[in-house]
Amino acid sequence: MMRLFAILVLLAAPPASAQTFSIPETPELSVTMAPVEALEQGWFVQGQLVLTVRVASRHPFEELTLALPQIEEADLVELARPRTRVVKSYVGTGTLYETALAVFPRQPGPFRIPPIRVSGMVEPEPGREVRFDAASPPIEIDVAGIPSEYGDDWWMVSTRLQIHESWSAPPESARDGDILRREVTVSAFGLTAERIRIPDHRSTRHVRTVDAGTTMRTETTPDGVIGHVTRAWDLEIGSDGIVYVSPVGVSWLNPVARTIERAAVPGLRLEPLPADSAAIAERLMAQAEESYRGKVWMAMTLAALCAAPFLALGIAGAIAALPTRADRALAREVAQADTPEALYRAVKRWRAATSTGAGHDSPVLAELDAALFAMSSQTPNRSVLVRELACAARRTRLHRLTKQLGALWARIAGPIRQLGRSETQTRHG
Repeated sequence: MMRLFAILVLLAAPPASAQTFSIPETPELSVTMAPVEALEQGWFVQGQLVLTVRVASRHPFEELTLALPQIEEADLVELARPRTRVVKSYVGTGTLYETALAVFPRQPGPFRIPPIRVSGMVEPEPGREVRFDAASPPIEIDVAGIPSEYGDDWWMVSTRLQIHESWSAPPESARDGDILRREVTVSAFGLTAERIRIPDHRSTRHVRTVDAGTTMRTETTPDGVIGHVTRAWDLEIGSDGIVYVSPVGVSWLNPVARTIERAAVPGLRLEPLPADSAAIAERLMAQAEESYRGKVWMAMTLAALCAAPFLALGIAGAIAALPTRADRALAREVAQADTPEALYRAVKRWRAATSTGAGHDSPVLAELDAALFAMSSQTPNRSVLVRELACAARRTRLHRLTKQLGALWARIAGPIRQLGRSETQTRHG
């Protein structure tokens, strides 16, 4: 039986690079977790743990199966998709299979990461197969809850947090009546964006604050997640005296230093210049022009909506009035017919195609019947026959369209109700 090696490595620093990673002759499993302080001192609920799994071998994997455990008490984020690549180190070239997960414990108390198992086969020489099967020991961590001294209603755990701001225009040059956009971005290492507190902006005297939207995104790296939240406000300056713009900040717990920290962009003391009357007039004119364009567009839209039913009615009527394919086929067949029997067959096919029953009482059809049954030797005029039948069919189509429109209007407006004499008197009384 071939000898099997399984090694569990718990590193204090981030995982070693591929250039210095050991490449064994027999495949070896390496499970690392960062930060190591979580193993030594415990961790905090919702704090990020980075679990990295590697399988190294000097020979390519012919078969490889890695079973990652189900961790019901934590949220998981995939940091690095499982992949196999060729690596080089000081001892030579080999093959490395690796993947990484961010693990966020959901609740305080004992937290356990079950064993991770790997199995597979390599072929050091043609015809010589070496199978391996290894598992890491479980990892157990004591997870603490929110400290009573935290003092903030939004819990955040981050190893590093940055906050910065940007302005649409320099606030020092603001004037009375100006509107400045202020954007504050919070970037937290070890937190997804939805776990970051959205910054708040306190109102101050003579500064009107209007929320201008929030954007969120989560960045994944081999070392963990980085959440980014940006919130914007429109600040309207309402005085040419001294005004104050409030600071914006967030609090969080650093789980490595075990300290409660706070980061903020500072507040500002401004002395706005008097209002620029020309700029105000230009802004008002622009707003009035925009409002006028909106009203014109609304009027055009309403006019189009009101005209649409009549336009549709006109199009439907025009289509109903045009000669149909059956009418054109009738004209061609009548022109080619040389006997009353041929004319009769053409008319019969036309009636079957139109399905309107039109023209049954036309005098020209009576002439055709007389000629067909030898009651008359005179054949009806072909052009008159086609014209009268087409006109009869058109009248039938228009009548049907009018009836359908009437039924549609009755469904929209409701049935017509005739008021009796007594009811009329009551209403007038």
